[in-house]
Amino acid sequence: MDHTLQVVTGSEMLSMLDGFSGYNQVKVAEEDQYKMAFITPWGTFAYQKMPFGLINAGATFQRAMDLAFSHLKDISIVVYLDDLTVFSKDRSAHISNLEEFFIHCRKHGISLNPKKSIFAVTEGKLLGHIVSKEGTKIDPKHVKSIQTLPLPTSKKGVHSFFGKVNFLKRFIPNFVELTRHISNMMKKTQDFKWSSEGKEDFKKIKEALSKAPVLVSPPTSVKNLFFTVTPLTPHVSDTDVEKSRGCRKLLLIS
Repeated sequence: MDHTLQVVTGSEMLSMLDGFSGYNQVKVAEEDQYKMAFITPWGTFAYQKMPFGLINAGATFQRAMDLAFSHLKDISIVVYLDDLTVFSKDRSAHISNLEEFFIHCRKHGISLNPKKSIFAVTEGKLLGHIVSKEGTKIDPKHVKSIQTLPLPTSKKGVHSFFGKVNFLKRFIPNFVELTRHISNMMKKTQDFKWSSEGKEDFKKIKEALSKAPVLVSPPTSVKNLFFTVTPLTPHVSDTDVEKSRGCRKLLLIS
């Protein structure tokens, strides 16, 4: 996911397209169709196209899409299952990028759903984030869902909270330090009980998400790159700071 966001971020124009009946566009080898047979009151039938529910259906479909767009992948197209994004760093190249994309769709028999497709926008949703020329932002829906969460009353509730926050932790500076007191509460040797520090950290996490920065990929011509290191570990943190023209930008490092 990090790689995909980095590739698309900074594009001047985007088109978000949706595959139509994605899995059902993949043919099943005739000698394997019997493995997907099912019984009905009208007889026994077998799938000729790949159905949903197979344990390796997702991986198979992703591999098929990667092969179909191998010459365009990460150059003008990113593919995640049946979600396809055509991107252009230069607005003037977008029409030609779309034309090449449609040629490949026709060549490989890939159908698209026009009702769920959006063309020629400067900002769009990708893998739960908002991407544009300016950078990568949090989808406001995710922030709202976390902001409305009450203080968890059990370890299970805290795990659920962390599950939502971990998806967005790259946007929260000093995330490890900020969650230290809550993590200590989750140790098996301790009974679950909110400390005053833990409650304060819970509020700070919500506040940090409401003020989340826009993440941009490091420019190739960057001159002054300053790394921030957390005091709890010698490893470099996920976010770095670039001082440019008196401004501070958070750079996404994968």
